[in-house]
Amino acid sequence: MTRACSPKRTSGGSSCFTGVRNPFDSLVSLYEKIRQKYVHHLDDPRHWVNDNPRQARLMRIAVEEGFNAWLRAKYPERPAREPVFFQAPYLEGADHVIRFENLQEDFAKAMVAVGLPDVSVPRLNTTDREPDHRPYYDEWSRRRIGRLFAPTLERFGYRF
Repeated sequence: MTRACSPKRTSGGSSCFTGVRNPFDSLVSLYEKIRQKYVHHLDDPRHWVNDNPRQARLMRIAVEEGFNAWLRAKYPERPAREPVFFQAPYLEGADHVIRFENLQEDFAKAMVAVGLPDVSVPRLNTTDREPDHRPYYDEWSRRRIGRLFAPTLERFGYRF
């Protein structure tokens, strides 16, 4: 999720944009990005992927043990602290929510709303993966991500 404004903006006609994506799908893209783009940097201690030992460990798990092991390590069970609405700070004050699944259409609507011409959103930094996220998940990870991201799934009508 990204923001194109500050939560504490002034009322000078500005507009705030934010984006959302199905967490189930987003996690698969992140996993594949680790495996395809960052894996070869793990052996370079000077590379940024090694700046955070936990992140480096999670990347190694993704590469060596697979998707569900990576999710188990990334999101261990912590019942007292769940669910958390991770996206809440990004949605505060947003005038337009652009869904990743409808990127061009939602972006065009936001541009019209602020009086700017529609432009084509280029496809950059794509991840090579199957379009369906469901085969990546086992029963535990489906339930876990469903619980952890419940507020996002409910608010935006996302399903597994």
